[in-house]
Amino acid sequence: MRRTFYLLGVLDDEDIEWIASYGRRLGIQKDEVLIREGVAVDGLFILLDGNLNVTSGGRPYHPILRRDRG
Repeated sequence: MRRTFYLLGVLDDEDIEWIASYGRRLGIQKDEVLIREGVAVDGLFILLDGNLNVTSGGRPYHPILRRDRG
C-alpha cells in the first residue's frame, strides 16, 4: 500500500491535469465488480467518492480491505 501512496505523491500538477483530461468518470453501482482476481486490468481506478471493498476468493461479505472516500 505504501508504494501506491508514494506513486501518487510524486505526481505534479501536469500529471494531475493529464489524468483529469484523459481519464473518465465511471458511476459504479453497489456490489459491482471492478477488478476480478487473475484477470488483467487495462486501467487505473481512483476512488473519488463513496466506499470500496476488496475481497478475495469470491467472498463478497468478507472484505480484506475497506476504503471510504467522501
